[in-house]
Amino acid sequence: MRPIFLAVGAMVATISIGLGIFLLVNTPNAEMPPENPYPPVYVGSLVIQDYWIAESLGAQQTSATYLTIASSAATDDRLTDVRAAFAGGATLHRTITEDGVSRMERLTAVIIPAGSQVTLAPGGLHLMLTGVSAPLTTGGEAELTLVFLEAGEITFRLPVRSRMEMMDHSGR
Repeated sequence: MRPIFLAVGAMVATISIGLGIFLLVNTPNAEMPPENPYPPVYVGSLVIQDYWIAESLGAQQTSATYLTIASSAATDDRLTDVRAAFAGGATLHRTITEDGVSRMERLTAVIIPAGSQVTLAPGGLHLMLTGVSAPLTTGGEAELTLVFLEAGEITFRLPVRSRMEMMDHSGR
């Protein structure tokens, strides 16, 4: 009598698992997260991802852009120029902290090492935007052009995010 109960139990378990898989595969994906409206951008052997522009506050006409550039190239590349039609100036910068005092230093290029990545993040490398012509508000977007020595140039749209994210990413 015992083998019958084991066989019936195994059959019920098999049916339950099969039904669970069927429902998982055939249920509308209402619970699935929406597709990222800002997917990675490709130029040559470079991938640009996790990109965003910090909101401008009040009458402030400056902002900064943050992103990650990954390279699959066999040789180094250089980010040499940044252009933004909505800003009077767009330059490469890095933040340096010495003796507890932070200052920004303008750069002529950012090296993208072969087979590696560079992250532009709050408190470090970033793209400085000055003379912003209209407020950059959270939830909006703006267009930016990056120029690389080897890969060429790419123009793409970036989301404008809250400055609170700067604090979240910088560890402060």
